[in-house]
Amino acid sequence: MNFNLDSCSKNEKILVVGGGNSAAEYAYSLALDDNIVTLAYRKESFTRLNSINENMLKEFEANKKLTIKLNCDINSLEDENGLVKVNFSNAESENFNRVIYAIGGTAPTDFLKNCGVKFSDNLKPIFDENFECCCKNLYIAGDVNSSSEGSISSSLNHGFLISKAIAKGLKPLA
Repeated sequence: MNFNLDSCSKNEKILVVGGGNSAAEYAYSLALDDNIVTLAYRKESFTRLNSINENMLKEFEANKKLTIKLNCDINSLEDENGLVKVNFSNAESENFNRVIYAIGGTAPTDFLKNCGVKFSDNLKPIFDENFECCCKNLYIAGDVNSSSEGSISSSLNHGFLISKAIAKGLKPLA
């Protein structure tokens, strides 16, 4: 089981669990990599997707490049000869090489790496005293650069310090 795409390869049968933009992006990205992908979401429709991701999912499903299971929970997971047997709430079961959970609560390190952000050996983004990373004018705030995850106050403090640094560099309007 995974919470990101780090260990994925090609030609795998993969279940992506989630209903947000990350889940959608994982699903169609994996499908583009020649994987057999199923996207499972517990609600009967996607309500949080941006229009680009919603259209991509519709296109991929229409072209049979991925399968979407809506209104479907996962009751349990089992090992079946090295595969993950997924028992769904609709009484169906299916085997997958890999299950990826994209249900929130994890730092967006893959996204940041794709944006060019550099990371230390302990997988924390590298930034200066103003939280600006190696990409000029890109600031890193929140759980991803904090030692204590889940701290709203820490994230707000980062935002405050970043806004002060940005304001300091602004030139007055003529």
